Amino acid sequence: MTRQNLDLRDSIIPVLAALLAAPYNALAWFRVGRDSEKGVIFPRFHAPERFLLALVHYIPKRGLQ
Repeated sequence: MTRQNLDLRDSIIPVLAALLAAPYNALAWFRVGRDSEKGVIFPRFHAPERFLLALVHYIPKRGLQ
């Protein structure tokens, strides 16, 4: 391989990869679709039985805040 071919490979391959990735991502976007407008989401959480709310908060945070 000559140095000129390596230089072209360094610039052409990323462009080709981007040109192949863009239609794939567009197809996936339109196939799956966008999230619909459903308004505000209100999380509903009830602590498991036998657990206090403070304990449930403490476990993922690993500390009190």
